[in-house]
Amino acid sequence: MKMTYFIFKSVPYILSVVGGGVVIWFSYKYIHSERLIDLMTNVSASLLSIPLVFLFYEYSNYRIQSRVSQYEKNKLYAEIKTLTNRILNQVRHVLGLKDINKFINDSLKYTNKINIKDKQITILENTAHRLEKILYKSERIQNLEVQQIQILSYLIQTLNETINEYKFHNNKKELAKYLATLVLCIDDLEQTIK
Repeated sequence: MKMTYFIFKSVPYILSVVGGGVVIWFSYKYIHSERLIDLMTNVSASLLSIPLVFLFYEYSNYRIQSRVSQYEKNKLYAEIKTLTNRILNQVRHVLGLKDINKFINDSLKYTNKINIKDKQITILENTAHRLEKILYKSERIQNLEVQQIQILSYLIQTLNETINEYKFHNNKKELAKYLATLVLCIDDLEQTIK
């Protein structure tokens, strides 16, 4: 909810307050009966106070929702960064490399170094499952942008393809391509999250 939405939503309240001011001005200027002035004062007091209470409530609600939304977004980003770092650590362990940038430039050169263990596959499966939960959660609360959702879903797809390649074919060249794609997806995702 943006500030312009809040301003447009507050227009009826502001008009009601102005109407209350007009009623009280009219009653003191043109009405000479004390009873009618009291009645008009009560009507104008209602026109002034009730919208002000609702306006204050709307503004407070807007501020709280924007802070909660920002907190949820930061929490979601932190969780995504944690999971992507876990994937990168597993790729480093699989390749036995400390610097993954060398691997990205020429992934087929490192096919002999690929050494995946079942424990690493289990960690990657759990990470993929958690990323899927994040993707589902982000769709519900709409905290991620479209580009981030696309990259995250492609990352999950590539992660699942890597796992399936290991389980069913274990082709080192294909695994190297999938691992390089994983690293590139993570790099793209981290660029959009900053």
